[in-house]
This record gives sequence, C-alpha cells and structure tokens, in this order.
Amino acid sequence: MNEDEFADFLDNGSRAAGPHDESTRDTAVRFRDLLADDAVWAEPSPTGVDDLLAAIEAESGGRVPAAPVAGPRAPSRGRSRRLVLVAAAAGIVAVAGLVGILVRSADDSAGQDFAVAGTELAPAASGVATVEETGSGVAIELDVSGLPPAEPGTYYQAWVKGPGGLVTVGTFHMRGGDDRIELWSGVPLDDYPTLTVTLQEEGAGQESSGRVVLSGDVGG
Repeated sequence: MNEDEFADFLDNGSRAAGPHDESTRDTAVRFRDLLADDAVWAEPSPTGVDDLLAAIEAESGGRVPAAPVAGPRAPSRGRSRRLVLVAAAAGIVAVAGLVGILVRSADDSAGQDFAVAGTELAPAASGVATVEETGSGVAIELDVSGLPPAEPGTYYQAWVKGPGGLVTVGTFHMRGGDDRIELWSGVPLDDYPTLTVTLQEEGAGQESSGRVVLSGDVGG
C-alpha cells in the first residue's frame, strides 16, 4: 500500500470498517507514524540492551519489578508496550551481535597459516604467518612473539625469497612489544616461497643486510 492508497484508506476505507471504525483508523495512524520514525530503522547500539535495562531500572526507582499476581487485573497497555519494545530491541541487538561474531569468525579463519622460526640471532623468537590471496596482492599477517625490539636507528624488514631473488613485503620495529604485523606481497608466493625477516640499519641502503632473525616457508 503506497502513501496515496493509505491516505484514501484513512479518509474513506476506515469508515466502512463497522462500529469500531474510529479505533481501526487510530490504529492505522499509529502504525503509519511508527514506521515513519527513523529510530525504528536505526542500527542497534552495541550497548543497547544495557541502556534499555538501565532506563527500566531508573524508571522503576531501582526496584526489580515484582512477579505478576494472579487475578483478573491485566497489565496496563503502556507497560505491555514497553515490555514488547524492550524484548524486540534486545532481540535485534542479540542478532546483530551474533552476525558480528560470525563475520569475525569467518575473517579469523581466512587464509593459511605457516610457522616461522627464530634464527641464532633471535633464538627465542617465533611466529605464525597467515597468508591470504586478495584482489590487490597477497596479504601476510605475521604474528610474532619473542622478537626483541629493534634499537633506535635500526628496523626489521620482511622479505619473500625465491629463484627470482628477494622482494620486500614491509618493515616494522616491535618497540611496542609483541604484535601482529600486516605485510603485503605483490608477487606470488608459489614463486617466492620463503619468508625472512632481517635486522636493517637506517640509511644503509635498500639491500638486505643478511642478518636474518626469522625464517619460514610460506609458499604452496
């Protein structure tokens, strides 16, 4: 039913509804106004349930509502409407949270994991390289632990290596502690299957220093 049809219903159709035509018309108007409210279609807040519960608690003066007493007295229309809205909002937030969890789980499971190990220059270091093909290149997420921070004036540089030589895929320093490093390769890892990390000196040029601290296979 479009707006013109709805307006015609309000002006004419509801008059044919019988003895309860005014009630029918009022209900239709309230339903139209509810659908026109932007708040109905807004994205649920991550704290929506907590906010709703806090509002209910504030309205009740901090008291938990008592269990309903059996008898002919029915709950008021206003209270019933609030309870329905609270339940609906809680359901929307729960569904949105579930969708977010599923999306994050799908993201976390993407790619293939490869172990990388520390060398004699960093024997306590280790890591896992998660490799994923994308439309713009190969994403490599390097989750490193036990690698000392690069001293000021130095930095770490990651490379992929194969028969065609070395290709750099990013730099980092680890001065904030263990972390995940986002690397990118513009060459296929089937042709450059070995990932290495070297310790570099600032201003020493673009070539690898040969001081390898991490190494592992990431091809295939």
